[in-house]
Amino acid sequence: MKRTIPYVMVALAAAALLFVSCGNGGKASGPVKKVGGSIVFALTGDIAALDPAQAYDFTTNPVVNEITEGLLRFSPTGELLPNLAEKWESPDPKTYLYTIRKGVKFSDGTPLTVDDVVFSLNRTRDAKTASPLAWMFGSVADIAKVDDSTVKVTLKQPDAQWRYAVATTAGHIISKAYYDAHAANFGKPDGGLLGTGPFVYKSWKTGSEIVLERNKNYWDAANGPFIDKVTFKIVAEGATRVTGLKTGEVTATATLPLDLIPVVQGMADVTVQGVEGFTDDWIAFNTKKAPFDNPNVRKAVIYAFNAKDVLDNIVKDTGIAAKNQPVGPALWTYSKDTWQAFQDKAEDYSYDLAKAKAALAKTKYAKGFKAKILTDGDAFRINTAQALQQSVKAVGIDLEIEKVTNEELTSRQFSGKRNYDIVMGGWGSDYPDPAANIQPFLSSANVGDGGSNFAVYVNKKVDALLDEQVTLADDAKRAALLTQALTLANADAPYIFVDHPKIFFAASKKFGGYTMSPIWYWDSILRTAYIGK
Repeated sequence: MKRTIPYVMVALAAAALLFVSCGNGGKASGPVKKVGGSIVFALTGDIAALDPAQAYDFTTNPVVNEITEGLLRFSPTGELLPNLAEKWESPDPKTYLYTIRKGVKFSDGTPLTVDDVVFSLNRTRDAKTASPLAWMFGSVADIAKVDDSTVKVTLKQPDAQWRYAVATTAGHIISKAYYDAHAANFGKPDGGLLGTGPFVYKSWKTGSEIVLERNKNYWDAANGPFIDKVTFKIVAEGATRVTGLKTGEVTATATLPLDLIPVVQGMADVTVQGVEGFTDDWIAFNTKKAPFDNPNVRKAVIYAFNAKDVLDNIVKDTGIAAKNQPVGPALWTYSKDTWQAFQDKAEDYSYDLAKAKAALAKTKYAKGFKAKILTDGDAFRINTAQALQQSVKAVGIDLEIEKVTNEELTSRQFSGKRNYDIVMGGWGSDYPDPAANIQPFLSSANVGDGGSNFAVYVNKKVDALLDEQVTLADDAKRAALLTQALTLANADAPYIFVDHPKIFFAASKKFGGYTMSPIWYWDSILRTAYIGK
């Protein structure tokens, strides 16, 4: 998903030894959940909007996912499960039918209808919405009402990834009537958001906090929600978030500073868990802006960058080397031999000053140049930017670090203007599929406003391979085409993929009722959560 992803993702996690958790698709289990209590979830920055069509980052999603819901949802192991759609079928490769669950109400008591579903999906798909999720609808020809309980999605051609889209915020449903009445300020603090999710929007003090309360009209009341109130507090300083965990002022936090993870692990009343995720830390060159429109300049920077030093001294055991590729072992969900063979032979641009100087000598910038690298205050990104800044001095490159807020970084990353030389960020696969970490980065369809091709990379041969693989049902054939696309892109060097971070989860041991997964960012984390003793 992306998205601007903090280096260490920390979300609400069950204390496994104290509570019996219920999975995303299972029934609530363990002790009887007592309704009540409140929690504080500390965010690193403000949210982008109260709008699922704009929820595509690890700050916005945890909030919006509690207010609106998708047609389907993911299990902790990545399987698709019913949600607002009680069942679905695909009678042919270009047709999907979704049966909408009866009796579902929006939090204001009005019924969910097929018209709301069609409106919501088409709104996110509409270019005027400028949704960063719109690319997921690239193969969609039509979304229409069949009858009062059925929605039909017709594709232009078969799409191996469409099945997942409606389990993301791209498939979240809003009230058409509410949107029509609040079109001018929808998603803003005074306009808010109305959904069917387990929590109701109450207030948003920009730069300070977002408050949600339990939805008493929730359709799945037997399984939640159990918590009365959640306050998402914006706490920019990592040390302050860690202190909040220790004092109990913070129930959970969305990021942990790398150097303070051992401190949190040592807290008696906090649980920290780590899992290998579907994520990347990356650095993108603006390939449409000089001097980075020259591939040899890009290669010079990559060869001059001592990624191993970053891995050894910054990442340590919180991630694994990316070998300059966006797909890590955890995301090899099929054709593992094909992916391993590709990784074994791919150019990883290991640190080599001689190669860096030779690449730069092939350009008019042989004596060096000046440029800027855009980042926010995230500890990993700042430290990595500084490491890159220092290392490229050896080849005459003067790299200035432009530090902005997390909100501005997100805005500029996804803006079609691409007003940066180099930009840093993170990414989490939208689906349990390697293509979800390839297509967003490399497809030329994603270079416009709201698009996730941060390098503004265009290669027609790569586009053709990506367009072909998505039409196939055979995953082995898809893997062959995807690795071909990566081989071509790697030769052009539009990105530096630094590492695949592990996902760390920290929460008070009083918190229970939720099972985490590598794609937790599509979950309603608090739907089944509760506060214990």
